[in-house]
Amino acid sequence: MADVGQEAEALTVVLTRLASTPDEALEKLLVRLLPVVIKKLSLGDPTVQKRVLAILSHVNKRIQPLPTLRLPLAELAGVYTSPTAGPMSRNFAAVYLERAGARATPADVADVLETLIPGLARRQEAHQSMFLKLILWGLPHFDKRYASPGGEEGPPPVLADASDRAFFLSFACQLLTYQPPPASAAPADPARSVPGTSAALAALLNGAEALTAGPGALAAAKRGSLGACAAWCRDPRDLLLPCTLACAEPDDAVAERGQATLRTLGDLSAVVEEEGVVKVLMESGLGTEPVEGAAAAAPGPDAPSLASAAGASAAGAAATSHPLQSLLHPVPPAPPAALLRALGLLTRSAAAAADVPRALALVRVALASPQRRLRTAGAEFAAWVFCHAALADLAPAADPALAACLALVLDGAGETAGAADAGTRGAALRAVGTLAQRVPACLAGRVDVAAALFEALAREPAGTRALLQETLAGASQAFAGAQADAGARAQVLAVLAAHIRSPQEAARATALQWAAKVFPGEDVEARYLAVVAAGDVRGAVAAAAVDSLTPVPGTREERGLPRFLDMLGCLLRHHPALGRVGAVGADSGLSLKSLAAAVRFLERLRRSEIERMEAALPPAALASYAALLAPGLGPNAPTALQAGALRALLGALGAGAVGRRPAVDEATATALGPRAAALTAHANAPVRGLAARVAGRLHAALPGSVRDAWRRCLEQAAAGKRVGVEEALGAAAALGLVAARGVLEGQEPPPEGWVAALASCVTTGVVDPEVRLTAAQSLAFLAAAAREAGGGVAGEQTPLAGIDWSEVVAAIVPLLEPSCSQIVQQGAVGALGTLAWAVPEAGILESVAEALLGLHGRRGEALLFPTGEALCLVFGGTRLQLHHLLDIEYLGLASLDGPRGGTPGGAAPVSTERQAVQAKILEAVVGRFPDSAKAEQRAAGAAWLTALLQHVGPSPLILARLSAIQEALIPMLGEDSELVQELASRGLIETHGLASGATREELVKRLIVALSGNTHKRPAASLSGATDAANGTGTAVAGGAGGAGTKSGALLVYRELASMAAALSEPELLYHFMELALQTSATTSGPGRPTPTVTQASLNASLPRILPRLFRHRFDPNPKVQAAMSRVWLLLVDDGAALLDAQLGPLLDALLADMGQPAWRVRESAALAAAELARGRGWGDLAPRYQPLWNMGLRVLDDVKESVRAAGLALVRTLRGFALRATGTEGGADLTQGATVAAVLLPILLQGGGG
Repeated sequence: MADVGQEAEALTVVLTRLASTPDEALEKLLVRLLPVVIKKLSLGDPTVQKRVLAILSHVNKRIQPLPTLRLPLAELAGVYTSPTAGPMSRNFAAVYLERAGARATPADVADVLETLIPGLARRQEAHQSMFLKLILWGLPHFDKRYASPGGEEGPPPVLADASDRAFFLSFACQLLTYQPPPASAAPADPARSVPGTSAALAALLNGAEALTAGPGALAAAKRGSLGACAAWCRDPRDLLLPCTLACAEPDDAVAERGQATLRTLGDLSAVVEEEGVVKVLMESGLGTEPVEGAAAAAPGPDAPSLASAAGASAAGAAATSHPLQSLLHPVPPAPPAALLRALGLLTRSAAAAADVPRALALVRVALASPQRRLRTAGAEFAAWVFCHAALADLAPAADPALAACLALVLDGAGETAGAADAGTRGAALRAVGTLAQRVPACLAGRVDVAAALFEALAREPAGTRALLQETLAGASQAFAGAQADAGARAQVLAVLAAHIRSPQEAARATALQWAAKVFPGEDVEARYLAVVAAGDVRGAVAAAAVDSLTPVPGTREERGLPRFLDMLGCLLRHHPALGRVGAVGADSGLSLKSLAAAVRFLERLRRSEIERMEAALPPAALASYAALLAPGLGPNAPTALQAGALRALLGALGAGAVGRRPAVDEATATALGPRAAALTAHANAPVRGLAARVAGRLHAALPGSVRDAWRRCLEQAAAGKRVGVEEALGAAAALGLVAARGVLEGQEPPPEGWVAALASCVTTGVVDPEVRLTAAQSLAFLAAAAREAGGGVAGEQTPLAGIDWSEVVAAIVPLLEPSCSQIVQQGAVGALGTLAWAVPEAGILESVAEALLGLHGRRGEALLFPTGEALCLVFGGTRLQLHHLLDIEYLGLASLDGPRGGTPGGAAPVSTERQAVQAKILEAVVGRFPDSAKAEQRAAGAAWLTALLQHVGPSPLILARLSAIQEALIPMLGEDSELVQELASRGLIETHGLASGATREELVKRLIVALSGNTHKRPAASLSGATDAANGTGTAVAGGAGGAGTKSGALLVYRELASMAAALSEPELLYHFMELALQTSATTSGPGRPTPTVTQASLNASLPRILPRLFRHRFDPNPKVQAAMSRVWLLLVDDGAALLDAQLGPLLDALLADMGQPAWRVRESAALAAAELARGRGWGDLAPRYQPLWNMGLRVLDDVKESVRAAGLALVRTLRGFALRATGTEGGADLTQGATVAAVLLPILLQGGGG
């Protein structure tokens, strides 16, 4: 007690002395006195405490009027941090520290902060408030001293504790977002809400003298907070948010300091992906209130400090009395500028997309902002999240964000939308489109949304129209199930029907896309929308509609076609006027272009059903279909529509119904017949021919005046009077077809005047050549019809009795002269062939055969194939039937289906006279032409012989000469003309198909022997001269690698094919290979040209064995071999990548062996193939053969031939690139794998390799 009493007496003395000290000496006294006195409060004695409080009261009175008097800041800090200090001592030390900070320099305050901040997070709230004010006085010092992160390693002791670091970072971030109340406003509410700053901290900052001490005090404090963060928190994860918030500060100096500090953090995209950083950035925009659906667990120990504190707060891990809860929490969302900065970092973050609940909450906050730039950034962030978030997380939480995006899209739509809103709406559109594609269920059944989007598209400005169109296209997936719900289907169809005729092209195009994607192919209403779109004024929309109505055979669209009658009924339901023939002139509401598309589509459906069910249309349906086609027969209809309508009508009237009238009612026939007759004078040749055939089918309904007009036209032409060429052509064709139909249907024979008019046109030289040819063909039709009806050709009971057919032939033959136009020559060839087929008399056959064979010296390809087909008609035994000429658009023998061997009168025995003509033709095309020294004659022999093999086939004379035919064709494989080569190849394939038994075996054997290099007897193209060049062991001849431009070069293709077949011990595979090589060649397209017969299935069993060689040949130095083998590869292999992956090992083994072959061509192609095969592979693929590949690559790199060395260089470069990736020199490599690769590679390089 004596000690306590002494302390009390001493304190009384101190008070007396203090009272007597003048103001000038007071500061010096307080430096020593004040800390000692405050420490006495820890003694706990009431008397002592009373004396201390009296002293402190006196001190307060003395220092209040002395603002410049400094207090002992460092000493007071020592009292506060002393482990022996009691609570009362600490409380008074904290009070006087706050007062001392206001009187000290920022540097002095900064010095004591390093002592006071440790443990700050665990102080009581009152002390924290005092120290935060003290920190505010010291922050300007950090603005000058710590402008950027220091270079020391590890965190300084100041913020070594994670909770202290979290507390300080939270304070710094909130200070950076703080904005004082405006001076003009009413007295500030201490608890007013400040964006990004808690209410308690905002109240503290509002009254902080340090922030109002002078101009720029707040900005200096903010810059100082950045400096303190940079000095005390060197982890980039801790610095990212303060710097981001500083960049959004209105004060330029603060923003520049934030940007400068950000630049020191390195790759920000990598920092954002660090654990916990995304959460910190998101909570800066959302505030620290818990987010529904977000994970409540606090992050791990390595997470950023601020994230740890915020996470603990959000999870409720701390009690409500925790200082972070009360003083710095909850934190409202940051200001819009700061949120904009945060969104810029989050939009490219995978971690942000993974935190779906917070991300979508942030999207909603941003999209609800009145600021356009923030809405734009929010929409872009939404698009990023929708694109990269996990579907399992995205699907259940996407609806609110989708609604916000849709609101942006729909509310701002219209031509009045400003350019400033285009970016915002464009980003929202991308977000909606992405979500609709990834989570279609979010729009499922929302027809109202689809309708609203279509309405928006119809008035969308050009800047964002394409994006909205893309969004709508993606949203179509959500309505794919509308077909199952009748109500939804009707609603969607109504929306599409409303916009398929929209004034806006984008709306029409999108409606068409929806019709094709949402509904199956058999939906008639969806197909009707495509028909409407086919008449669009914009070519792109119309073309897309036509494509949707023209599915590729074998695809899902082709298999999902609607029924013909359903589609017809749909069209008539929407356009009733189309069902009335008498109302053709009425406006049906369907454009002519749409009608043309509808006609093509209906005809495709009708043909498809006939092929499947072999059923004709019922009379009522035929009448309706004919009525719908009637507008296409109008004189003002487009030519394409006229041709399509005539073609469809001709098919619907019953193609092949020889001797039977069409099942069409009289009224329809009476309405359509004259219209078709009027089109026989059309300027377009296909329309004329189709119209003449339709008129022939409806001849009974044709008025007599029409027939008389045709006859008079021909008579005037024969008399040399001036007549329109088109009218004369149509009259000549129509008279013959009408007359032939009358004969077949059992009516009276045609009037003699008709036949005489036709004959006069043929034999009179003043008539136009094309009219003469058409008239000759009409006479041939009449002759064939007479034979079909059983009346003979020149029988006494027919009007044809007076015709001299030899004179007709003689009148046509001059039209084959080179002086005539090419069209006339081709027509003359066709007319002669038709005459020989219809009038198979000995003299006619001989004359026609002689005339046709006389064309062997003509240059060019224009007459090759027509003459070949005409010779087939002379030879006899083709597929041609009379109904092909009368009822369809006949395009040549190659366009006909069915078995070979048809004749006008049935399968009759071949007469002796015809056998003689057949022998003459074969002697020319097999014996003379292939041996000719003229290339034109050899080309004619190849084309005509191939035509005979394909279109006539199993004739006894042909079967007896198959060996000679093959001997004639083999040398042509080496012709300079690619066409002749391919024709010879096609001919060999057909020869093999016709042979059987021992003959076939002998043919195969001889072909293999001939292609193996043995000398052939025919001099035209010796096969032995190419042996060295083909094998690549000798000097290549001029024209390219391996003789690419010579006969020997051309033979390389067939030699390689034969070699592959021989290697498989299946020589007959050679023919399959040859056919595959022809699949895309010139001889497999166009009228009169052969069609392939081999499919991939026939070679599946042999594919694994030929794969190595076939793959290598794709890189052959000879372009012809390369092209042919590439065609074979494409036709044989469905999934090339998968096959190469499965057969990688055997392929590499074969290529390694080939790189050691003596033939340079084999070495070169093997090296190139190996380089292609190794490209992009992993170590697991190449490891077993990596060393051999290097060895052979280096060996080929040292080859004697330059082109082989170039191939070796390609292989070595591929292997080098793989080594660089595997060993890590190009980044991202597995170190263990790199060591393995280096262990394999280094010995090869050190020892020279290639040995």
